[in-house]
Amino acid sequence: MRYAHCMYGMGGMGLWMTIWMLAGIGVIIAVVLGIIWLVRTSSPRLGNPTAQPDEALQVLRRRYAAGDIDQEQYQNQLRDLQIR
Repeated sequence: MRYAHCMYGMGGMGLWMTIWMLAGIGVIIAVVLGIIWLVRTSSPRLGNPTAQPDEALQVLRRRYAAGDIDQEQYQNQLRDLQIR
């Protein structure tokens, strides 16, 4: 019983050490995720790799619907886009 007050003090300190450790890990994770987000949004190639083929496919469909290209050209270009 003589040292009971020391254990309570250490228990409180251990709690604060755990809280600050988790806060530090949270900050590190936030910084890493922020860097990943910046890299992905600043580079169009890495940011959204599916955006360009979708846009090209839409243009191809519009050209085919407008009659600018025939079915054979449409099929060839569609196959080329799907390969990429």
